[in-house]
Amino acid sequence: MSARIWLILGIFTALPSSSVWSAEPQLFPGVVITLIDDVTVAAADSGIVKSVDVRVGDVVQEGQLLLHLDSRDRAIEVERARTEHRMAEEEARQRLKEQLATKQLQVAKSELVRAELSREKFAGSVSESEVEKLRFLSEQAELQVKQALHEQALAAMQSDIKQQDCELAEHRYEQTRLHAPLDGQVVSIERRPGEWVQQGEP
Repeated sequence: MSARIWLILGIFTALPSSSVWSAEPQLFPGVVITLIDDVTVAAADSGIVKSVDVRVGDVVQEGQLLLHLDSRDRAIEVERARTEHRMAEEEARQRLKEQLATKQLQVAKSELVRAELSREKFAGSVSESEVEKLRFLSEQAELQVKQALHEQALAAMQSDIKQQDCELAEHRYEQTRLHAPLDGQVVSIERRPGEWVQQGEP
């Protein structure tokens, strides 16, 4: 099965032949060939046509590249998104805050235990205010650990968002390339390099 293709502002029409056909039935000895299906091709993105990669009469396969839009801006967006994703991934893997907060908690708890044992053995060796201060520092350290874990969870979520941004940027970059939706043959080219094409134009 081949197709009749009107490139860019065009039509894809399924035909059982590799020749360029009109919309009228084609008569051959013993057979009648007619158009089977029409598919309008529209630009997926707006931009300047960089290159047309087929010529009138070319037989193309489904998925074959037909046209390039200028993709420099989209390429920059992809690189930026990938860099931001790598940064977010590194931040999500970073556990220094959690490790520091955990160490501070261990020290605070150890000092509190020593102060309480000292008071039990030697009355008046540690004042009540000093014990309360150590207890406050211990509780504060616990909260800092929870805060560090919370920030790490948020960093992981941010990394996921940046991954999605990266995939979106790559998708937009891919939209600067127009591919054949089915097997066919180019019958007309309505755009030339340097011309502007609007997203969604049939």
